[in-house]
Amino acid sequence: MEIPENIPLTIHFELGRTRKKIDDLLQITKGTLYKLEQSEKNVVTIMLENQEIGRGKILTKQGKMYVEITELQKL
Repeated sequence: MEIPENIPLTIHFELGRTRKKIDDLLQITKGTLYKLEQSEKNVVTIMLENQEIGRGKILTKQGKMYVEITELQKL
């Protein structure tokens, strides 16, 4: 079976996560800070259709942000 290669997919680059109670979310105002409980410095998790497919490192070049792939699972 041939797989069409021109189907658009959304890739997410996740920097970190945290869990909060609804009451905490109702108190959000401009300037509110949240510590990311599951994060590593300059490391992102690469997600494809809600499945982790790899990890990467955040880079900046000429004021733009990029992700360098450091680990990739076989698709």
